[in-house]
Amino acid sequence: LLGRHHLSWGNLTAAKDAFETARSLGPAQEASLFLNEGLLAMAQGDYAHARGFFESATAASDPEEALAAENNLAVCKFYTKDLPGACRRLEALVKQDALRFLKPRLLQNLVSLYEFSQEAALKRQEL
Repeated sequence: LLGRHHLSWGNLTAAKDAFETARSLGPAQEASLFLNEGLLAMAQGDYAHARGFFESATAASDPEEALAAENNLAVCKFYTKDLPGACRRLEALVKQDALRFLKPRLLQNLVSLYEFSQEAALKRQEL
């Protein structure tokens, strides 16, 4: 968690150190480790590399971690010029379990992605 706070403050060196320390302290859920690495790669602007970490983290058993992974994966897909793929992943998550996954942060990302799509007006009507 400390590493994620460092990332939000823009301190990539401290974030990387905190992630390495956390990894060395003992077992952690693999999905959390993937999510941390993806966030670090994303903060460094390496969206293509981050995509792989987030795809691995989507299998998290914790719904909040899975949602964070999917949401960040969608952002990476957008930055790597896969807008349709970004929309499909988030839409599939909502269709899978709307009560569990339709959170304000996911909805905000999905609406933002729709603004860039060619059928933006249609997608707004569907929401």
